[in-house]
Amino acid sequence: MSSIIILIFWIGISFLVGLLGKDKSIGFWVVFLISIFFSPLIGLIVALASGTSRTTASKFMTSLELAKKAEFRGEPEEAIKLYKDALFDLNNAPKIKDRYKINHRIKTKKEVEQKLDQLNSK
Repeated sequence: MSSIIILIFWIGISFLVGLLGKDKSIGFWVVFLISIFFSPLIGLIVALASGTSRTTASKFMTSLELAKKAEFRGEPEEAIKLYKDALFDLNNAPKIKDRYKINHRIKTKKEVEQKLDQLNSK
């Protein structure tokens, strides 16, 4: 009976550690399996050492591109929604240290905010 409780606890902790790897380049499943087969501590170390995923940046670019297309088609409500999504993704993107990328992010954020102000004023 106690071995079943320990097994459930081990799987639960491994699942939580796997969630830490969800937004990492290594992914949930790899971290989860490492935690199951080796230990949750090893899985935690791997998750923390793994680089961040590029999905946030690609979500931002996708939202921005779709917003521009919606604006071009004359759908301001859709464009506003998509620009807000792009701004949200941009604000929640992983922290970076590259000065060029930081400046580019700030410039893009200002452009999106200006575009939102422009569309909201119409």
